[in-house]
Amino acid sequence: MTAAERKAQEQRRDVESPADAGTGRWFVVANAARARAYVQRIGSPGYDQVRDWEDENARFSGGTDRPPHDPAAAEATAHTPRDLLEMLVPDLAQAVRAGELRGFYLLAPTGFLHELKAALPNDIRPKLVGEATGDLTQLPRDELFTRLDTLRRQVPEGVPADAPAALRHPSPERA
Repeated sequence: MTAAERKAQEQRRDVESPADAGTGRWFVVANAARARAYVQRIGSPGYDQVRDWEDENARFSGGTDRPPHDPAAAEATAHTPRDLLEMLVPDLAQAVRAGELRGFYLLAPTGFLHELKAALPNDIRPKLVGEATGDLTQLPRDELFTRLDTLRRQVPEGVPADAPAALRHPSPERA
């Protein structure tokens, strides 16, 4: 089965999703070129994709996004991910404010995760449940879902992602 056939099959699947009731948490899996939001399925294992963002211009094509006369152009190596941030962050903020989700996780490479967190509006920051670094966008679905399950189990419900480590991962004596 080709990737296009798998994607079409997944889009045809009609599974009840917690996002429909506004009770789910999104897992935003991103890199500088694309991002996808998933929610855990209700009544069956796995996750459903609820959003998809892609910045075709962010793919490295040997050029940069700096003007040729810019002194930093010689040191630049690729397009900066501003366009993806400008699509993803407002959409995520709108979903939080509309009550479509009760929290979200961010999974992205270290540099992009830092930029993504910095771009979050202050009113939705408390809804950030957890985060993980790494580019997981190319993982096979089963492996990605296993990582999402692991992250979901590691971060206690209701503890902000920026809380001290002792609160996010309490010792067995305090549990």
